[in-house]
Amino acid sequence: MSEELEIKESATEKLQKLLKAGGRTLNHYPLLLESALIVKEAAAVANGEIGALETQKARAIESACKALRSNLKKLNCPINIVRSLGAPLNLAVSDLICQEAAKAGIAVTFEDVMKNQAEADVTATVKMLTVSRAIDPLLMEGTWFVGVLREKAREFKTIVKTSRANLRDGLPVSLGDEFEAYAVAMEDSLKRLAEEKRRWRVSALGLGEAGTGLGSSRAFQEKANEALEAISGLVIEEPVNAIAALGGAHNLVLAHAYVEAVALVLWRTAHDLGLMCSGPRGGIREIAFPAVAPGSSIMPGKVNPTVAELAMLVADNVLSNRWASTMGTHSGWLGAAPASSVPLKAFMDSTDLLARTLRIFGTKVVQGITAYPDRCLAQAQSSLALVHALDYFVDALTRSRVVEIAQDKKESILEAAKALKVLPDEVLEDILDPKHLMDRKAVEEMLKRHADILS
Repeated sequence: MSEELEIKESATEKLQKLLKAGGRTLNHYPLLLESALIVKEAAAVANGEIGALETQKARAIESACKALRSNLKKLNCPINIVRSLGAPLNLAVSDLICQEAAKAGIAVTFEDVMKNQAEADVTATVKMLTVSRAIDPLLMEGTWFVGVLREKAREFKTIVKTSRANLRDGLPVSLGDEFEAYAVAMEDSLKRLAEEKRRWRVSALGLGEAGTGLGSSRAFQEKANEALEAISGLVIEEPVNAIAALGGAHNLVLAHAYVEAVALVLWRTAHDLGLMCSGPRGGIREIAFPAVAPGSSIMPGKVNPTVAELAMLVADNVLSNRWASTMGTHSGWLGAAPASSVPLKAFMDSTDLLARTLRIFGTKVVQGITAYPDRCLAQAQSSLALVHALDYFVDALTRSRVVEIAQDKKESILEAAKALKVLPDEVLEDILDPKHLMDRKAVEEMLKRHADILS
């Protein structure tokens, strides 16, 4: 018997050590705790105003919530985040409030803290606040990152390079325009995320456990939402359907999809820039990363693209969180909200990781990128795709012949066209100059200069 007890105790100790080493608790998610405290504070304000609580107790709860919110890092809620939504979070936060109020000499009970509230409406409102506020840092850092890309776009505007389709040579473009394209893609994703954020302002406070309002009152609902609006800064709305407001698991999956869009743009940007700086001599090498992780014992001049790789790994992590979010919504039965906290955890993880990575990638890599204009131009001049500039001036057979000669003799399109004398040399030099083909305006001006030939 004693031997069995020792085995059980040993297993328990191992589990506790494992949880301490890698377990994520509410302590790791202060945003969720803060949202719960905001909801409790709004409820206390409402209960005090409608006379459901003594003024002294209502103010004690308000003060306790404010004090706890100002010291979030010192709070101790060792509840596993994976199963925290609902009763665990409600009980833990209410207990903290009672303890904090007691420090001021006011006896506040759990029933006082929970007055006119139910587990379901509190949980739904806490989730709403958490999602809305988790988006803010990502929008802020993303907007900053767009600005960094645009600074580089202006810096590289006049640098001509070859475009590429799946690593195949293409027509000339501006390096600055490519950076602008990354900025536009990121900005577009952020705008869509900001639009999604505006949908997260529906409060379920006062709806009760099943959306009927039983156990609460209309007066509480109105005052609580007014207080919630004042404390959170959000423009609070009432739900169109009470039952949907208490559940609404699909909304979190939809919101995460907009975060994924930001992650995909980041992945593509980091991946493309990593290829563009490949080298130092054998790669594409149109740009160079700052030497964040320089050096190699066997490859002199190598600069390891570690931060770009970090950005891609973070994006991959966000995409994997999609499945965690999706599977988490499967939990729960009939009208009940999902029992799993995983979707909300995944959302907080994704937004936090992305926000911090955008700042790191922008600061340590993008701001320090330098370009190699001569190499960019040489690659653009060597592209066989330049032959398309002749489409306006020669027939298809002549154009094909130019390409054949360029390929056979390993020459540029300009050299092959000169050899065939398809146009005067000075005209060919102007038409086939990559700088005159790098954007719509340059192309139009080039065509105007040779309008007599076109006619």
